[in-house]
Formats: sequence, C-alpha cells, structure tokens
Amino acid sequence: TYGCAVHGVVERSRINSGDIVIVSGPGPIGLFSMQIAKSMGAIVIVTGISLDQKRLDIAKKLGADYAVNIQKEDIKNLVSKLTNSEGADVVLECSGAESAVDQGIDLLKKCGIFTQIGLHGKLIKIDFEKICFKELDVYGSLSQTNFAYKRTLALLSEKKVNSKALVTHIFPLEEWEKGFKIAEQKKGLKVVLKP
Repeated sequence: TYGCAVHGVVERSRINSGDIVIVSGPGPIGLFSMQIAKSMGAIVIVTGISLDQKRLDIAKKLGADYAVNIQKEDIKNLVSKLTNSEGADVVLECSGAESAVDQGIDLLKKCGIFTQIGLHGKLIKIDFEKICFKELDVYGSLSQTNFAYKRTLALLSEKKVNSKALVTHIFPLEEWEKGFKIAEQKKGLKVVLKP
C-alpha cells in the first residue's frame, strides 16, 4: 500500500511545494498519499462521503489542510476560494469510484494533473472532451518501483509519514475471518493479521 502511494504521488504526479492537491478517498492509500503530498509542501484537501466521516477525521489529525464530506460540503466552492477560481493543481484519485474521476477532472485547473491510484475493478466512463479542453495530464499508477520502496522506507524513518495511525485493528491469524469482515465492511483502515 505505502509503496503504491509513493509511486503514484512522487513518481507520477509532479507535485510542487504550494500546489493545491485533492486526494479523493480517505482509505489507507489516500491517507498515506495525503501525508506524502504534505511532506512535499502541498496544501491538501481530502474528500470522502458520509460513510467516510471517521476517516476524514483521521485525515485532519494526520495533517490534511481540509477534510471535506462532499455529501455535506461544497467542494467546488472551497477549491474556487483556494485557487482564485483556477482549480486544483493535482488530483490523486484513490477511491476507485467512477463519480470521483468525473469530479476530480472538474476540479482541476487548465493543464492540471490527474493521477488514478485507486483501482475501479470495472469499466468506467471518462469524458475525454473535458480532458482535452483543459489540456490535462492524466496518469495511471499501479504497484510500486524499487525507488518507491526505498522512498517509502526513507519517509517512514524520517517520520514524515505516520503509518501506525493507519493500522486500526490487529488480530491473531486464527481470527482472520473477523479481520476480513472488518476490512470488507470498511470499519477500519488497515487490518493486520499476526501469525
């Protein structure tokens, strides 16, 4: 998970200090991506839905500048205020939700960067006219590289990211079904099984 986030954020997204970065999806990859973007000097907005409220609260505790429940708050208005109506510099889509892709494209500035980190698991529709009109750079990101693995270890050892806060449940291996159920129902972030 962590190496995937480093690959998507550092190697694929070209984030600069001061950039407005939207992280869509406050799951483990999204929250780790947020911390990486913060370590690069970005102003970060994490978005989620009402079901994600606990995760959005964790995002704030981990350093997100804004944690927005898009079902209750106007994300377009916030991005407009922060960017003088230009749009965000980078969107890191970590939720895997089709609606998040469309929203992310809408929230980007002209020549912005959209990086798809979360997998959809199905065919989705993407409006390439919006991408062309805005001249967006669109990247896919999968797995990790040797560089990402080494960078992840460096970020952890330098305490620029907090991975422990993402581990919400630890179970002995014999209780794997309980752990899987919690993960499946999204009642935790990272569920760890110990042998």
